[in-house]
Amino acid sequence: MFPEVVEAEVRKLIPKVGLEAATKVSESFHVIEMIVGSRPNAKLHTQKDMDDAVTIRLTGLEGLLLPVPTTSEHLQAALRKVMSDAPPNEPGREQFKDSLIWEEILEIEKKTGDDIYLHFVSNDRDYYEDRDMSKGLAKELRAEVGSHFRIHSDLRKCLESIREKAAPLYKEELSKEIAVAVAPEVTRYVSEEGMRLGQLMKSSVESFLTEKVDKLALAFTLTLGLVHTDHDGCIDDAVEVVGEALYDQREKVVRQIELESISLKWRTVDGVPRQSRIFMANAVSGEKKTVDYQFRERFPL
Repeated sequence: MFPEVVEAEVRKLIPKVGLEAATKVSESFHVIEMIVGSRPNAKLHTQKDMDDAVTIRLTGLEGLLLPVPTTSEHLQAALRKVMSDAPPNEPGREQFKDSLIWEEILEIEKKTGDDIYLHFVSNDRDYYEDRDMSKGLAKELRAEVGSHFRIHSDLRKCLESIREKAAPLYKEELSKEIAVAVAPEVTRYVSEEGMRLGQLMKSSVESFLTEKVDKLALAFTLTLGLVHTDHDGCIDDAVEVVGEALYDQREKVVRQIELESISLKWRTVDGVPRQSRIFMANAVSGEKKTVDYQFRERFPL
């Protein structure tokens, strides 16, 4: 969710930080000039450049953000909190903007179902009991939300909490599904060496959270046996397949399987060791190779 008051703060503070950095760079040019006799001919970014950059970034995140417009009801409720010294306020500490953010969070929290966890990430001590982040959400605020509300002091703690509540993934089933999908492509290279693909021998699948809450990024390594068509092979004859994929948690299917490399190791009929490695950059589905996420955070299976 993206409360309107938070958006206003973002549009105000981020360009300010950028301009302060640009000013420091500009003021440092005179040191360079004193040493070498000239200064770099650099054009630093303006206020408009900073404002435009924030707008472009927020536009790119529109699919991830749920706007929450500020209403008169939000303003009135926030004012009541301020006047009553209720958290996130306290005597002598009036926090109107924090109170307004909380009221907009409450609107969304009341609309979520019992099976949905709402995670609030903030290192603002005014939201915490006795302003102590180790004690969790202030008891007065806790009374206003349901049992599925969580507060975290940083994003990493939030991701750890999400992992704990996530539905389990079964890597053996994922490995088998991926193996079936890549088999036609791998068989093409295996057959060129006079062999056919055998059974899945071992596998490794790592999963990663992405900014798309319903999709996990997968990194896999599969080892499949090789079967010779004209003689008995060695038990160690195998092909290793390395690649990436996306797992759709809603539909529980693997999509966008993309191969990075196929490595074959085998022995000839005379016992001579042979190996072959193919580096790839194509999707199994034949689609153009793309990355369908901007960040990923390790998520243990």
